[in-house]
Amino acid sequence: IALTDTLSITSPIYKIAMRNCILGEVRSNDGECVICGSDIPNNHYLRNSRKYSLNTNDTQCQVCPQNAYCWGGYSIGPQRGYWRFSGQDIVMAECPNSDACLGVNPYLDTNISQDVQGVCDEGYQGVLCHGCSGDYRRDYANHCAKCASTAVAVTMFALFGVLGLVFFWVLIRSNITLNKEGVGILGVYLKIISNFAQLVMITTNFQFNWPRDLQKYFLTVDEIASFLENFVSVDCFLNPDLAELLYQKSVIMALLPLVFLMLTCFGWLFAARIKDIRYTEEKIVGTSIMVLYLTYPNVLNAFLKLVSCKTLD
Repeated sequence: IALTDTLSITSPIYKIAMRNCILGEVRSNDGECVICGSDIPNNHYLRNSRKYSLNTNDTQCQVCPQNAYCWGGYSIGPQRGYWRFSGQDIVMAECPNSDACLGVNPYLDTNISQDVQGVCDEGYQGVLCHGCSGDYRRDYANHCAKCASTAVAVTMFALFGVLGLVFFWVLIRSNITLNKEGVGILGVYLKIISNFAQLVMITTNFQFNWPRDLQKYFLTVDEIASFLENFVSVDCFLNPDLAELLYQKSVIMALLPLVFLMLTCFGWLFAARIKDIRYTEEKIVGTSIMVLYLTYPNVLNAFLKLVSCKTLD
């Protein structure tokens, strides 16, 4: 028997692919990808001790940032009272209202199921949890309160509307008396007080490096001056979106002087029809000037808020 066939054996070729380190890992000296923080027990008491990495080119893990919790790997989140702007930020910004920012839950094993920016308390939303959400309105600086029922809101609008008309009528009567008799000191005092409060509200929109005591004074006076605006708030009846709400309120403030001027003209003309009133034109002009005097600071304040931006690191 002759063996005529030739057996040929080809050596196998093995291809080995080495992956790059992924987010949360760093490459050790021996070339191995190591998860940051894996050497520290997964205990919520050690959340500040575990390290992290947000750069795949890192050669060593980073120390957990100040005011943050770290779960190891790339998982970090803000503590209570702080806000994180994105998943790549390592700076935890302090919230204007520390109670509004709940941060992340340090008792969970991982923050994968949590919002890396942090969680806002009920009634708050947006960057730094500074905006009011849903059925909530601005109460005072950096705080939100739940909206009242429709019936209560309408009642409050009506009540403060009547009080506003009475205040305005006192000013008008005092101005007319002053022109006739040279007296009317009450109206002068009321105009000085209202104008002072309005000017302080405008001043607080300018981000100057005020002394700390002066800042506290401005804040206190601003809260008092804006009490009526916050107490009888239109926020509950407008679009809850933060940007849309600001624009809508600015448009309303821009239209208010025109509405008041029209009501003033109709009011004096109607009064002249049912009662013999002399110098109607002069009274319309005088009342219109008073309307502009009382409303222009509020209009200016509303538009300054559109361009008064705070720089965030």
